[in-house]
Amino acid sequence: MKHASIFAKSEGIFLGDIDFNTIPYTDSSITYKPQLYASWYDTLAHGDIPTPSTESLNLAVANFSPINGQPKANLINITRTMKAAYEAHTNLLVFPQMSLSGYSANWNKDVLEALAETVPGPSTETLAAFCKQYNLYIGIGLLEKDVTTDYFYNTVVFIGPTGIIDKYRQIHLTKAEKAFLTEGDTPTIVETPWGKIGLSTGIDTLNSIELIRYYTGMGCQIILNPTMTTPTANNHTVLEYLVDTNSIYILTAAPYETNNPDALRTSSSTIIGPKYASTQKDTHIERIPYYIDYYAFLSLPFIIPSPFRRCQSL
Repeated sequence: MKHASIFAKSEGIFLGDIDFNTIPYTDSSITYKPQLYASWYDTLAHGDIPTPSTESLNLAVANFSPINGQPKANLINITRTMKAAYEAHTNLLVFPQMSLSGYSANWNKDVLEALAETVPGPSTETLAAFCKQYNLYIGIGLLEKDVTTDYFYNTVVFIGPTGIIDKYRQIHLTKAEKAFLTEGDTPTIVETPWGKIGLSTGIDTLNSIELIRYYTGMGCQIILNPTMTTPTANNHTVLEYLVDTNSIYILTAAPYETNNPDALRTSSSTIIGPKYASTQKDTHIERIPYYIDYYAFLSLPFIIPSPFRRCQSL
């Protein structure tokens, strides 16, 4: 008997055994919502084919470390990072998931009430003022409270020079998160001077191919992905598949270190594009093997790429 092997170099039948009793049960309802996907794809089936953007932009992902439970201190660090991005001539900047509050899978009602933000609210209005000052667009993750329902959400807010543009509420939650957060149900696409951008976060990006395909079909060439997990170490093959099959860029912002024992893991931020995209780095053109890591500044090569620049960690 020959067992299946990726190293096989001879002809023949290669056999394998599967024992389903050893495979743990997975509740697919966490990451699979066919009723939602059906409504999204109905929109695609009856919509017009979008025209791709041909603009260029300078963008950045922040390797930013929120201090758990310290929204005021985090807001100060966020605005400092925005200033650094402005000085580097950035158009679009992405921050990690729950950048204002930090992240925990063990929050109770009292902690949620103390840390959650309304949208709009004081923090997002402050960020909007800095976006106007710096002529900057940002995508930032935060813990949101809906005052009309008292529900809490893992939310991504998109803010530009004109103020708050839109927000996205995480659609797929882990079992632990469902104990204190409510699921969203609506994809969010924002219009920018550089075309359409889709908003996502964490498990929605990594576990919902349907969402990314929907965004692509609607004409998005960029997906924002504030998260708590590291794409380069743990989920890079998923992101490689998504960007190559959809010819898109995914901007993942994640903490580079953590002062929070409840956080998932130490992570790194990444700008990832199609495998055969090219960018100008220093004084020459080179192929990028997917990744540009660690507080990266990149000009997307839609028309003429400008020099790759790296900024020191703040």
